Amino acid sequence: MTWQEIYSELQKSISFLDKISFDERDLLRMANISQREIVDYTNCTKKTNSTATSTAGTGEYAKPTDYVKMLRVTYNSKPITNISKKDLDLASLRADISNPWTDDSDTPNYYYEDISTIGFYPIPDATGKTISFEYVYRCADISALTDVPFDGLINMLPYHQYLIYHVLWNIYLSLGANYLPQAQSYERNYKEGMKLIVRSMNNNPDQLITFSLIKPRRNNNTYIVPGVLP
Repeated sequence: MTWQEIYSELQKSISFLDKISFDERDLLRMANISQREIVDYTNCTKKTNSTATSTAGTGEYAKPTDYVKMLRVTYNSKPITNISKKDLDLASLRADISNPWTDDSDTPNYYYEDISTIGFYPIPDATGKTISFEYVYRCADISALTDVPFDGLINMLPYHQYLIYHVLWNIYLSLGANYLPQAQSYERNYKEGMKLIVRSMNNNPDQLITFSLIKPRRNNNTYIVPGVLP
């Protein structure tokens, strides 16, 4: 659906409300709020950004500006494991790694997240290595009548109706107790739709279900299992 089609559907759904109206600006604002919430809840948008490169001695790098949630990080084409600063701090206190752990410099095996940056442990000791972020991203807001929600992603075309349900849920909820049954009906439809989207995002017939992990050979770095300190 385009925004024009969605707007028409919304207008038809609320046209019988006596002396209550919502102009396009109000409905567009609610639709964009709904789009953002659906992305946050379902992780339905994904992209890879490989524009960052390492700088020797620099441990933290900016997240992409449209970042919502990190899914995978690679350093020089090698996937690395997520870890928390807390685990690094504890390992440092146990003397399993340097104190402070920011003194360790080598090829990174782990990454941690701050609000706007991704940090590496150990700190990169090389310049020019490609850093890739695979992540859930924030769609562009809908603005024009011809815009298609979710950046026009093909996998989301069957689910535009749930954006409409979310807007109608909030409209009827705002109208008070007399409209609570309608609000609850749209709420149920919306939440069932979110479950359907999540299932479809996780449905990968080619995914390997049963596998064995081979522990990498140790080098000069101490390998840490997140949550299980050495």
